[in-house]
Amino acid sequence: MSEYLCDPGRPLARMLPALLEAIARGALLVRVSDGRVLDANAAFLRLLGAAGADAIERSAVDLGLWPDLPALERLSDEVGATIKPVALTVPDANDGSSDVEAVAQVITFDGEPTIVFLTLDPTDRSAVQRSLHTAEQRFERAFEEAPIGMALIGIGPEDQGCYLRVNRAFCEFTGYRPGELVGRHFSTITHADDYDATRREAERRVTAGEISTYELEKRYVRRDGSLVWARTHVTLVRDASGEPVQAVSMILDINDQKLAQQALRASEERYRGIVEATTDGVWMLDAADVTSFANGAFARMLGYDPAELQGLPATALMPEGKEPIRPRAMRRRADGDTRREEVRLCRKDGTELWAELSVTALIDERGSYGGAVVMVVDTTARREAELERHRLESQLSQAQRLETVGQLAGGVAHDFNNLLAVILNYAYFVREQLPPGSELRSDVEEIRHAAERASDLTHQLLVFSRKEAIKPEVLDLNSVVREMERLLRRTIGEHVALVTRFCSEPCMVDVDRSQLEQVLMNLVVNGRDAMPDGGTIWIDTELVDIVEGESRAPESLPPGRYATLSVRDDGTGMEPDVAAHAFEPFFTTKPKGAGTGLGLATVYGTVTASAGEAEVESEPGRGTTVRVWLREASAPAPRAARFAPSEGASGPLAATVLVVEDEDAVRRLTCRILQGAGFQCLEAGSGHEALELAARTDSSIELLVTDVVMPGMSGKELAERLGGADGPPALFMSGYTDGSIPYRDQPEQGTVLLHKPFTASALLRAVREVLEGEPAPLRH
Repeated sequence: MSEYLCDPGRPLARMLPALLEAIARGALLVRVSDGRVLDANAAFLRLLGAAGADAIERSAVDLGLWPDLPALERLSDEVGATIKPVALTVPDANDGSSDVEAVAQVITFDGEPTIVFLTLDPTDRSAVQRSLHTAEQRFERAFEEAPIGMALIGIGPEDQGCYLRVNRAFCEFTGYRPGELVGRHFSTITHADDYDATRREAERRVTAGEISTYELEKRYVRRDGSLVWARTHVTLVRDASGEPVQAVSMILDINDQKLAQQALRASEERYRGIVEATTDGVWMLDAADVTSFANGAFARMLGYDPAELQGLPATALMPEGKEPIRPRAMRRRADGDTRREEVRLCRKDGTELWAELSVTALIDERGSYGGAVVMVVDTTARREAELERHRLESQLSQAQRLETVGQLAGGVAHDFNNLLAVILNYAYFVREQLPPGSELRSDVEEIRHAAERASDLTHQLLVFSRKEAIKPEVLDLNSVVREMERLLRRTIGEHVALVTRFCSEPCMVDVDRSQLEQVLMNLVVNGRDAMPDGGTIWIDTELVDIVEGESRAPESLPPGRYATLSVRDDGTGMEPDVAAHAFEPFFTTKPKGAGTGLGLATVYGTVTASAGEAEVESEPGRGTTVRVWLREASAPAPRAARFAPSEGASGPLAATVLVVEDEDAVRRLTCRILQGAGFQCLEAGSGHEALELAARTDSSIELLVTDVVMPGMSGKELAERLGGADGPPALFMSGYTDGSIPYRDQPEQGTVLLHKPFTASALLRAVREVLEGEPAPLRH
C-alpha cells in the first residue's frame, strides 16, 4: 500500500503534500541513502522552531534529528515494512533538545527507501506505552518459558561479561538458582580450557560492537562441579540509536551429542589402533573402488607409505586382467560366500606377491554398492614354502622309490649271483669233460659267455643299489675325459659331433676309475641314441662352489667345492614326467630290444655311492643335459682292495669241511669243487642243521665254509656257536657285498669273505688262504 501511495503516477501521490498538511501530528520524510529531509508538514516544522525554516532538503543528521547515517540505515533495517516506535531528538528554543516520541515505517519513494516519521500526542503515547508493556510482558513470558537456556549479559564498564538475567532453562542446565548467577561473570562457569584466546577475542569484539553475533561450543561447569557441553549463540542488542546495550546468550544442550561424539572418536581411535596394530593388511575402497584407507601393514606389504595409497585405484594394485574388486565383493555378498581367495598383488617396485583376500561389500541404505573392506594376508612365504615342500616331497619320493628299487635290485643280484655261480662252474665242468675239438665245447663256451654277461648285468645292478665294492682313487676329470675321447668318438660314429670343453683348473675327484669311465660312456651313448639323425654332444667339466641356499645345486649336496661333469645333446629331449623316471633301473625310452634301461641307473648308483649327485634337465625338442656333481678331492683316498682269486690255485689239500648253504645248487656246487680238490665235505642247509650234524659226526671239522645270510641263523652266529676262536676257521660266502649285509650278520674283521659268483680256483684259493696262512683282513 505504501508503494502504491508513493507512486508519482497515482492521483493520491499528487495529493501527498495536502495530506501531510492535513495531519495534526508532525510528519517527516527522510531518505535513507543520504539522510536528506524530503518533506515535512507544518506541525513538524513548528517542533523544529527556528530550524524549521530551512529544514526541507537539509540532512536529518545536520538538523540533529539522528546521530549519523549508519544509525539511520540500521533503523531502516530494523523497521522494514513494520511500524515501530522511535525517539526523535528535536532542538528547542533554549538551544537545547528534547526527545519526541514517534512511530516510523519504511516506504519506497521515487524508487528509494524512505522513512516516514509521525509524532505522537499524549493519547497516542499512552497507547504505545500500553502496547510496549504488553510486548514486554510477552517477552518476559517467552524468555522465562523458552525451552533453551537464555541469558542477558552486560557489556557496560560496570557489568561487562556479567549475567543480568537468566531464564529457568539456563538455571536447570547449570544447576544454579537465578540469584546465584545474576551478577556473576560468565567465565566463572566456563571451563578454563575452553576460555582460550580465540574465544576471548570474539567476546571482546562483541563487547566493542565490532561484530553482532558469534557461536561456539564449550563446556560449562555446573554447580556440582560436573561438566556439560553446550552450543552457545551470542547476539549483541542495540538501542534505537544503534549503540550496543547488552548481549543475549542462548545455549543449546549438546552434552549427549558431544559425549556420543567423544565415544565415537574413542571407538574410532581404538579401532584405528587395532587396525594399525594388526599384522594383516586392511584395505578400504569407496564406491568407485578407489583406496580410501590402508593400514600400515598393507602399505608395508606393498612397499608404499600409507599416504601414497590414498586415492589409488584398486586396479593399480592388481595384475592386468584380474577381475576388479566390486564384482567379486557383490558376488560374494549374493552367495553368502566368506571364503578367502588367493591372488597376486603388485608392489610399488613392480614385483608381485601372493596374498589372500577376504572381501566384504559395503551396502548403503539404498542398497547400492558403497565400497568394500578387504582383509589382506601376505601368503608369499607360505606359498613358496608349500612349493618347496612339494618339491622336497617329490625328491624324497623319488629317492625312496630309487632306494626301494635299489633294494630290490640288490636282492635280485644276490639271487642271480647264486645262479650264476652254478651256471659258470657247471659249464666249466662240462667243458673239461669234453674232448678237444668237440662241437659241444663251443656250445658250452657260449653258455659261459652268457653267464659272464649276466654277471656284468648283476654288477650294474649292484652299482645302482650302491652295494658293489669300489676302488676309489684321486683322478682328474679332465684327464679321464681326454683319455677316453678317441674311444668315445669311435663309439658314437661319424654322424654325431663331439665337443669337449675343459675347466682351466684340474678337477680332482675321488672315484673308482672304471666306474667313472662307465658313467661317461653311458652318458655319451645315451646322447647318441637320442639323435638318430645326427647332432652334437658337448662334454663340459667345471669347478663350482656351492654356498648355503645356492639354487643351481642339488638340495642334497652340502656346501663346498664340487667338480661337475656335464654331457649335453641336442636330441629329441624328454617330457618332465618322463625325465622324472630317467634314473630308475629298467626304465628306457628306447625301442624294445635297444637298451636294458640300466645306463642312467648305473650312473646314478655310481655317483651317489661316491657321495655325489646326478641330475637331468630335458625339454622336448631341445635336448637333454645330465650333470654329475662330485666333491673335489684334495688327497688320495684309501684304496679298497677287492679279492679276485686268480686261476691256477692248486696243490694237495686234505681236510674235513662243513659246507653250510641254504641254496641247494650252490651247496652242491661248493661240495663238488672241494671234493674234487681232495676235501671231505659235510653238507647242511641251515645253521641249526649244521650244529646237529657237527654234534653227530665223529670227524674233526677243520674248516667251516658258510653263507653269511641264511634263514634262522647267520653264518657269523654259526661260527660263534661252533666254538668261536677255539672252533674251526671260517670262510664266508655271500651273494651280497659287505655294504648290504645286515649289521648283525657282518663277519668279524680279519676273516675272509668270498663273493658270488666265484670260480673253482677262486674258492680253492680262499680255502688255502684260510687253512695255510694268517687270515687276511676282510676281503671283497
